Amino acid sequence: MMWTKWFRTILACLTLLITIVVRGEVSYASLTDAFDYYEVRKNLTPLIIDSIDQGLRWLEIQQGPDGLFHGQVGITALVVAAFLKHPEQKYNLRTHPFLQRSVNALTSYSNLDGSICDRSLLQMAHPSYTTSVCLLALAATNSRNYYQQIRDGRTFLKSLQMVKDEDHARYFGGINYSLDQQENYDLSNLSLALLTLDETRSYMTKVMKQTLPDDSSFLSNAKKFILRCQSNEANEDYWGTNLGSNHYGGFIYSPNGESKTMVTGKPYGSMTAAGLLSLMHVNAKESHLRDTFEWICNNWQLDKNPGMNRNQATKGLYYYYYNLALALAAYEEIRTMKKGQIIFGKEQPKVFWFQELAEALIKRKIVNSVVANQDIPDPANPNESIFYVGDRVDLAYWRNQSSFWMERDTVLTTAYAVLALEVIMSIE
Repeated sequence: MMWTKWFRTILACLTLLITIVVRGEVSYASLTDAFDYYEVRKNLTPLIIDSIDQGLRWLEIQQGPDGLFHGQVGITALVVAAFLKHPEQKYNLRTHPFLQRSVNALTSYSNLDGSICDRSLLQMAHPSYTTSVCLLALAATNSRNYYQQIRDGRTFLKSLQMVKDEDHARYFGGINYSLDQQENYDLSNLSLALLTLDETRSYMTKVMKQTLPDDSSFLSNAKKFILRCQSNEANEDYWGTNLGSNHYGGFIYSPNGESKTMVTGKPYGSMTAAGLLSLMHVNAKESHLRDTFEWICNNWQLDKNPGMNRNQATKGLYYYYYNLALALAAYEEIRTMKKGQIIFGKEQPKVFWFQELAEALIKRKIVNSVVANQDIPDPANPNESIFYVGDRVDLAYWRNQSSFWMERDTVLTTAYAVLALEVIMSIE
């Protein structure tokens, strides 16, 4: 499996070289970029895989007897997705019964309207968010057994889009946390819904062998909402702010000017990454993508969520890491030059975003070593052992000192970290 990944990386490198030559852009710098890209990928791969494996070993022992992780449906869905998206496909429902227990727990929260959430929590049920992450987990099973939940869940998510209320025209095309049409609509929930629709669209075509679902109306409406969340002169006029053109291209939480930086209209990292990914999902103009990518480059930081003030620097840090990996991995698919690089300008050092992000995550992991009191099966081959009695086994988790958005929960932050590393491994 590892050799297959390296072969694909080499093939991608050769493809990049052929593209450069065909376009007449061959130069020492472009050739060096291509080979540096390959070398960095090759050297990073074993380190990333090791960290993913350590994180998943730690997560497995956090499961509750009911199949949930920390008793939370949404967190459980993210953990399940982290296992099933392993780059070497080591985990599946058939050979790992603990995952089947978690999937059973998720589907037990299915509701007649297509949502998957704990309705007993009332205002804290968060049906849009929880349904989205549950569908991501179910689609990752690649099992036809969950077609009904995925089909109905997609319909439910699309039904949440605000398309009628003329008094809230600014929110047209958006989604919020609840079923209450009076609550604020935000880019966070919309971006997650768009990601879910994209991944379940792939499930419908590849697993169920169906024709491509028609999401065109939803995407068209969503584009209007997304563009109203991007910092530019016109939107700043609406928000009543004048932060300056150095903020243009970044994204905020809601088109009414709400920003989690606590400064109206001020962009920040996690939402800008979500904005870039969302722009690609709705096929926005290249100019919007370019402006957003430039904001990310100009505000490139991994020790904080860029845009947050000093005393809240790590607010939503792991959500930022996950969104950043998703957005930049998707952006790689449409780039032709300086692949994998963050662009700082001429004469600046070469920086590969996936290398810096992976190294930041690996640096932040907290490793616990335990001694195996029984033989531990190899996840990829349960008939063989990967550790034996007396062996030292490394487990790892990730922690955020900031409690915003539940990131004090180490199961949640570890799931985000593992998912981000897996996304990094997915780029060719």
